Amino acid sequence: MFRLALLSMLFGSLGVQGQQRPVAFVDVTVVPMDRERLLPRQTVITQDGRITALGPARTIRVPKGTQRIDGRGRYLMPGLADMHVHLNVLGTDGLLKNEEYATLFVSNGVTTVRNMWGNPDTLAFRRAIEQGSVIGPQIYTTGPLTDGKPPIRPLSRVVETVSQAIEAVTSDKREGYDAVKVYNHLSPEVYQAVVSTARTLGLPVYGHVPDRVGVESVLAARQDSIEHVEGYLDALDHDDSPAKASELVSATRLAGTWNCVTLVFFQGAVPADEAARLLAKPSMRFVPLALTSQWKNNPQLASLTPYQFGRLRLYAQKRIKFVRALHDGGAKILLGTDTPNQFIVPGFAIQEEMQNLVNVGFSPYEAIKAGTSDAAEFLKGRNQWGTVAAGLRADLILLEANPLQDVSNVSRRVGVMVWGRWMPKSEIESRLEQLAASYARAKPPR
Repeated sequence: MFRLALLSMLFGSLGVQGQQRPVAFVDVTVVPMDRERLLPRQTVITQDGRITALGPARTIRVPKGTQRIDGRGRYLMPGLADMHVHLNVLGTDGLLKNEEYATLFVSNGVTTVRNMWGNPDTLAFRRAIEQGSVIGPQIYTTGPLTDGKPPIRPLSRVVETVSQAIEAVTSDKREGYDAVKVYNHLSPEVYQAVVSTARTLGLPVYGHVPDRVGVESVLAARQDSIEHVEGYLDALDHDDSPAKASELVSATRLAGTWNCVTLVFFQGAVPADEAARLLAKPSMRFVPLALTSQWKNNPQLASLTPYQFGRLRLYAQKRIKFVRALHDGGAKILLGTDTPNQFIVPGFAIQEEMQNLVNVGFSPYEAIKAGTSDAAEFLKGRNQWGTVAAGLRADLILLEANPLQDVSNVSRRVGVMVWGRWMPKSEIESRLEQLAASYARAKPPR
């Protein structure tokens, strides 16, 4: 009991979700994710958003009044991080609302997200979650998407001069964003100004490889993360030799640049017959008809010929081959989905992406690590989350089977704990069914 009180004094509560009844996972096998191991016959106690005790079940005393959860034959792992998501940018009626994202993420054990296009609504939503008025994941977010002229995406922040670059990054810091996101049409001069200003202000830089900058220069600038393996395949188009691929992998590792590969994103570029199969997935019930209709009737995909789809498949194989090279070469990989792009259902898609990494050659431990302890390391949060240890955030998933044997076992959830709040499977299923029912009552899109 003294140890519980001491940890409470040392680490405190999260101070955002209010006081909570302590919860004990009794006689559970812990999957700590600090290294590849299991800790059998453990008891884990949480209170006020933190893990306050972890140790052998025979030695841990469960305080009176604690909610007990039977851990026998079950596995307790850290909550997952989806390291590339897009929360609601426009607030458009008929598409997903931020509260719906939150339900989908948490229901699937995603307790942290890295949002890759922020706005004031994102910051307000983060505050609502931290204050406990919404049950949702921990949110890290970039500022607005920063592009050159002409911008690829509507509503991007267009930056054409060095002075504009300095102001854009300064604004991101001032407004409370966690990072700067760069995009394809930035000029080399402006890109360098963004990176140097971000370094001065202590902001990381995430995003694409600007076309006129190239991946070698982005790595030389030590961009913190590259999304979708951007830029590498362009470099390999000019020289697809094994030596060139090895050179790029080495440069990536030496730069300390991480890659969020989002393989599931590219699996959505399919012709109509395959789109029908994807739309039949059970998870599609949990997104609004307006969004599934948008995916089904994507004009860009509808205009592609069979030859062009064939070229996309060849390029996908090239991407997978290079991701395998990055992994084998010791470069760091993050787990991310780019939801809610084409057929990527928030929360549910994280399972697909873990399986994609396993198919590339990751072990189950490595695939899960990319969305737990590695994600926390990348976001400089290893002392707060990403593993199961006393003093860390109580973001946990209780499973029916060992995830280190098969990543599909991560979907066999008994329940999820987020910010220290326990949500059993029955509550999760009820929330999801309410979401599906609300979409069924909505008017179908025209």
